[in-house]
Amino acid sequence: RGASWDFIVEPARAKLIPGFDRLKKRALDAGAYGFSISGAGPSVFALSPPKKGETIAKAVAEAFGEEGLESSHGCYKIGKEGAMVVR
Repeated sequence: RGASWDFIVEPARAKLIPGFDRLKKRALDAGAYGFSISGAGPSVFALSPPKKGETIAKAVAEAFGEEGLESSHGCYKIGKEGAMVVR
């Protein structure tokens, strides 16, 4: 839930992403655990249960299309080792 309930930054940045509320609803309705804006934007991300990433990504892509925007996506696993120093 923490990824979807940013009441400070997300509302200000969401205005810059056409249809953001629709995108978020589609992602959550498709099974995402959370959905928000990546960094300062313009990227968005969804946290998904195993094997649901493509379904969620397609739902969000469809919502982007309804806004007249093209999008691309990737599905990635979260790293288990956490932060590390690479030399």
